Amino acid sequence: MKQVRYYIKDILEMLCVKLSDAKVGACTYAEHRPIGIGEQKDSISVVSLPAEIQNQGAYQNTEVRFDLIVRNREGGISATDELQEMLDNLLGLFPIVEERYSITSPRLLFKGDDGNGFTVWVVQAHMVINTTDRLWQ
Repeated sequence: MKQVRYYIKDILEMLCVKLSDAKVGACTYAEHRPIGIGEQKDSISVVSLPAEIQNQGAYQNTEVRFDLIVRNREGGISATDELQEMLDNLLGLFPIVEERYSITSPRLLFKGDDGNGFTVWVVQAHMVINTTDRLWQ
């Protein structure tokens, strides 16, 4: 049996591609949004694993977090129509099932204005990571 391995890089890369393909924002980033980028985007999504990854033998359990971030309209008004479209596109992916992991049970949290001219909605979901292949190697 191989030692425990965490597939963080692989998971984040796959989820970034999935969100980009589903048009969940103009750009998708792993872990956190960039401090400054050349061209300012009006909508972005961020994928992160903000909780402990619990090792349970052949499987690992954790939470995955999706931040949906949209630039506010003039006067600081939230662009709820764009946030709703991003949310609908994201939830349309559920359940997210791949050979290595499955993501289920999405929950919506409202973070609100971030103080930088954007409104943030957060979706958290349960993730199970399959590590059974290490048992046979």
